[in-house]
Amino acid sequence: MTIATPTDSVLTLAEVNAKLGFALTDAFVAQTLGVRSLTSLFGPRTTYAAEQFQQICERLVAHVAAVSVQAAIEVKP
Repeated sequence: MTIATPTDSVLTLAEVNAKLGFALTDAFVAQTLGVRSLTSLFGPRTTYAAEQFQQICERLVAHVAAVSVQAAIEVKP
């Protein structure tokens, strides 16, 4: 488990959501995308290392692609 300190470059889940333009939950990011948040000294907010934003994006794209493929398979007669 990584512990963030006040000097680390971090993003809150709210900041991640603002960058994406839609909302993800901490449970979705952890369970579906497999990206663990940091244990932080910033209070109860869910935080990620700034470098994890790219990982969140890459895994989100892969997840959406997999869901799209599955939907296409289900629609075929």
